Amino acid sequence: MIVVSGVGIAAAMLGLPADPAHAQVRGTDGLAASAQASGDGVRVTGADPVDMNSTQAMNGTIVVQTVEMGNRWSHVQNTDEIHVSAEFTTGDASYAVRIDKPMPRHPLGRYTTWSGAVYEHEMHGDTGIGTAKLPKMRPKIALWGWAEVRRNGEVIARAAPAHVMVVTDGPIPGVMLEIDTEDKGLAAEPDGYINVMWHKVEALQMPEGPERTSQIIGWIGIIAFVALFGGLAAFARVERPKP
Repeated sequence: MIVVSGVGIAAAMLGLPADPAHAQVRGTDGLAASAQASGDGVRVTGADPVDMNSTQAMNGTIVVQTVEMGNRWSHVQNTDEIHVSAEFTTGDASYAVRIDKPMPRHPLGRYTTWSGAVYEHEMHGDTGIGTAKLPKMRPKIALWGWAEVRRNGEVIARAAPAHVMVVTDGPIPGVMLEIDTEDKGLAAEPDGYINVMWHKVEALQMPEGPERTSQIIGWIGIIAFVALFGGLAAFARVERPKP
């Protein structure tokens, strides 16, 4: 027999995860976060897109802006906002990358993309999110989107799958920009992908604690309200005398 709690029913009715403790908070205007990095970094080269021992020098800048609106049951409801602008030079080529369209779900359904953006959630390693070739990490900001890529001023991709992570601690701190590293389908590139990384996060702005706390309290209040009236309705049905 399957037992569904009042909280679970309320969460389903509201389109929220059943466990608020493990849920991202949905606010009226969402939770905004941003980061940037510049200067020297590395580009991964070779057959393995995440082999950090096979790299060449890179120099450039990246700016990351996101508004995370909370988990939703359907990717059609996606309202996350992501804006990434990166320019960098590596080898004899200069690149410009823009990511303005979020990826609400993985193209092949391999794992969740949290409707485009997520904050402070574990991924990679043994998490089942991303690749097990990278160690488990907990980025301050992570996003998935569709990238336009220019090399030496020429567009080489208009909607390439991209993943960005902003990591401040752990085994690989910095800002990592991956483009088509899973399928290596970037035909204009010799290795079929682009993976660049800045080793230092220059600036980071995350949602403040009180904002998250107030939104969590609001969630709990709404769920409790719906659960209370659901319980009263069930009690009334039980107490109603038989004809």
